[in-house]
Amino acid sequence: MKQCAGTARCSISITGGGPIQTTIRQSQNTTNEFHNYVAFIRQQATTAVVESNVVCKEAARFRMFMKTKQFLVLICLQTAILFALPAAVKAQFLFTTNNGTITIAGYTGSGGTAAIPDTINGLPVKSIGPKAFFNCCTLERVTIPDGITTIGSHAFTLCSGLTGVTIPNSVTNIEGHAFSGCASLTKIVIPKGVTGIGDYAFAECYDLTNITIPSSVTRIGSHAFPLCCGLTSMTIPGNVTSIGDGAFYYCQNLANVFIPDSITTINHDAFCDCTGLTGLYFQGNAPMADSTVFAGDTKAIVYYQPGTSGWGATFDGLRTARQNASPAVSSTTHGTIGSLTMN
Repeated sequence: MKQCAGTARCSISITGGGPIQTTIRQSQNTTNEFHNYVAFIRQQATTAVVESNVVCKEAARFRMFMKTKQFLVLICLQTAILFALPAAVKAQFLFTTNNGTITIAGYTGSGGTAAIPDTINGLPVKSIGPKAFFNCCTLERVTIPDGITTIGSHAFTLCSGLTGVTIPNSVTNIEGHAFSGCASLTKIVIPKGVTGIGDYAFAECYDLTNITIPSSVTRIGSHAFPLCCGLTSMTIPGNVTSIGDGAFYYCQNLANVFIPDSITTINHDAFCDCTGLTGLYFQGNAPMADSTVFAGDTKAIVYYQPGTSGWGATFDGLRTARQNASPAVSSTTHGTIGSLTMN
C-alpha cells in the first residue's frame, strides 16, 4: 500500500512475493555480473599493460641489438675496405720481380689518374717496363714514385689521353719511344739525373708546349721530338754534344733555337721541315752537318758569335749573320709557354 505524507518524502511498502520482488532480485544478479565483468576487464587490462611493458622492453632490446649489429657490420665493412684498398690499387698493375725489386709490366686499371706504388709485396718498385702502359687511351695523369730509375721503351706509347706525368729525380734513364704518340701531353719536366733522351722518346707529342731538359743531358736521341708542333722556342742544354737524326723534324711552329758551344755534330734531318724556323743562334764553332739538317727551312738565318770559326756566307744552305751580342736566353721554362730550355 502506498502512503504519502505531504511533499517532503514518500515511501513504498511492498508485501508478498509478487513480480516486483522478482525483478529486484534479477537486477541484483545483473549488478553482480557487471561488477564481475568490470573486475575481469580490469584484470585483463592489467595483464595487457604488463605484457605491453614486456613487449616494449623486448622491442627496445631488439632495436639496440640491431643498432649494435649494424654498427659492427659497418666497422667490418670499413675495415675490409681499409685493408682491401692497397690490394685493389696493386691489382691495377702487373709486375715482375727481379733480384728483390719490382718492375711494372702492365696496367689493368680504368684510366683517369694512375699512381704507381713505391712498393709491392714489401719490395721496392724500381722501373717501368717496356710497353707497361702501351695504348692506354683513357689514362690522363700518371704519378711516378721516387725510387724508380728507368722508364722503359714504349712505356707510355700511344697514351693519347695523357695530359700530365710527374717524373721523380730518381729517374736516370728515359728509353726510346717512352712517351711517343702521347698527343695530349702538354708539359714535362725531365729530372736532373737523366743523361740521355732516347730515340723517339717524345715523338708525335703534338700538344707539347713546355719541356724542361736539365744540364745533365749529354745526348738527344734520334727523332726525340719530331712533330712536337706546340714547341715555339728551345735551348739545347750546355753539355749536349750531338743532336740525333730528325730530332726536331717537322716541328712547324718552332721559331728560335739556341745551340751551345758544346755541340759538335748535328745529324741528318735534325731540323728538317721546321717551316716556322727564323733564327738559329750558335754559341760556338760551326758543327758538322750535312745538307739535310735544315732542309725546307727557307726563312731561317744562322747567327754565330764573333771569334768563332767554320762559318761562311751560308751554312747548310742557310744565310749566316754575325751576332753583335748574344740574344737573351731563358734558363727556365716556368711561365714561358712554347719553350724548350735547360735548368
